[in-house]
Amino acid sequence: MTDFARNAVRGNVAETVGLIDVETFCAKHHPKVHCVRPNISGGWSNLIAEMIGKVSARMQQDDVPAEALLVIGDIKELVPGGGLAIVVQEIQNMDPKAQSAVMRDVFDIVESTCDRAETVCSCCGSEGNEYDDGDRAYIFCDEHAQEILGLAPAPGR
Repeated sequence: MTDFARNAVRGNVAETVGLIDVETFCAKHHPKVHCVRPNISGGWSNLIAEMIGKVSARMQQDDVPAEALLVIGDIKELVPGGGLAIVVQEIQNMDPKAQSAVMRDVFDIVESTCDRAETVCSCCGSEGNEYDDGDRAYIFCDEHAQEILGLAPAPGR
């Protein structure tokens, strides 16, 4: 794999694979959600945007104070295992005793998003599968597995 391809896969060349600025997206459309590590690139951008929308809707329900803010600490690709990791840090400005139901719902949304990412190409958002280049795993569609890793699709696909 070339250095350029490795960087594109890892999101270091954001313009190659697409970029969502999560911090700006949240501030503009979902002010009850804040993400500390603000950028995710590639095919998972739509999954992340959808997740933030669902979490934001949960944070606007009647059992959540108006001043409450959900803090997402990190959104990243799991290395070396492939897949997506989303770290929910806390809900600020909310009584800790009242947070359990909200956090349970938020974790369900996050878990569903991470599960879905295991079937979505991290480059383009198409249907994907796990591929391994010997060093680490990736979630790619057949086209990106061949283009970036030089791997042909598995027989029967």
